[in-house]
Amino acid sequence: MLTIRHATPADIPALLPLNAIVQAWHATHYPDRFRKTVDPEYIRSFFEAMIEGETSFVDLALWGAVPAGYMFTRLNANDGSPFTLPSRHLHVEQIAVGVDHRRKGIATSLIGMAKDRAQSLGCSEINLTSWDANVSLHRVSIHRVRNAQALVCETCVTRSLRDESVGALVHPPYDCDKNAERVGDNPWPASKGVMRCSKD
Repeated sequence: MLTIRHATPADIPALLPLNAIVQAWHATHYPDRFRKTVDPEYIRSFFEAMIEGETSFVDLALWGAVPAGYMFTRLNANDGSPFTLPSRHLHVEQIAVGVDHRRKGIATSLIGMAKDRAQSLGCSEINLTSWDANVSLHRVSIHRVRNAQALVCETCVTRSLRDESVGALVHPPYDCDKNAERVGDNPWPASKGVMRCSKD
């Protein structure tokens, strides 16, 4: 019943109300950072550019024929520097599921598509961060990227991943104060560089 496909410009009218969920949530919880209203024409042009971009991807989830959710991801490539090696990672910029279609595995399936895309693009990391108030997203877990091993933290947006072949990490959100040992504002344990979790 669930299908996920790349969005096209013809899907933009279906993306607008789904994106409105994201914007309304942010504006409600963080009114000092986000606008309550955004010009619909700007959103249309934004999604058109992201859909047609070479390093940006918009996926639409359909429940039957009904638009039920979407995900916007972006490929970030770093050529390296005198101090760092080149790197490629996929960042999940936005993910949303309509109210009537939650608890059906749609967000998890969208994240699964992100994993597949990261692998196909040669990425060693998927980055997904979340505001601390977004507890519904914190239930979504990423399980594996290449040989990544998950360290579960149920209060976090996702499992923290460590790719044993390259030592790559998926960054956790800056909101886990139950299972992560903090060093100042840094949720990474100073001794390990991966999130410590009582579940593992």
